[in-house]
Amino acid sequence: MAGSRRAERASGAGSDVGVVAALGRWPGDEAVLRRAVEGAVRRATCVTILHVDDRRASGGRVGPARPVLPRTHEEHALLVAAERAAREWQPGLVVRTVLYAGSVLEGILQTSRRADLVVVGTGGAPADPVRGGPAPTAPDPTEGREPVTAAVVARAAAPVDVVPTGTAPR
Repeated sequence: MAGSRRAERASGAGSDVGVVAALGRWPGDEAVLRRAVEGAVRRATCVTILHVDDRRASGGRVGPARPVLPRTHEEHALLVAAERAAREWQPGLVVRTVLYAGSVLEGILQTSRRADLVVVGTGGAPADPVRGGPAPTAPDPTEGREPVTAAVVARAAAPVDVVPTGTAPR
């Protein structure tokens, strides 16, 4: 069963989100979106622009990510600008946007289950040339969790492409 899912994902069949561009902020994650658009074109599939807002988790707790509406002005502007840019770079490309509330990590991991490829940024951390992911960093002591990018690389169901974004983390 797992082998057939991998074969479907490799061929692009069965993927309803195509290549996922996980954006934290715009335009700081432009390199992530560009790489996702390139990957979608190579795979002849769509691109899904994903933004996860952990500030909107119910009761202040970060839990499983879930689709949310309505968007705040900030989130709406981020997704609209990124969608517009993707369509300008590659006219005719099918571009979808998804906004989740909850855990950023869980939102990306959940989406990776239906993706051909997930593209994430390093959030300003230098890329690790040996592993292809972000350079090793200590866990965030205020959150008690490992950095999101490293966790996505380790746990995503789809292949992950890590792009140095060159932006400082919030």
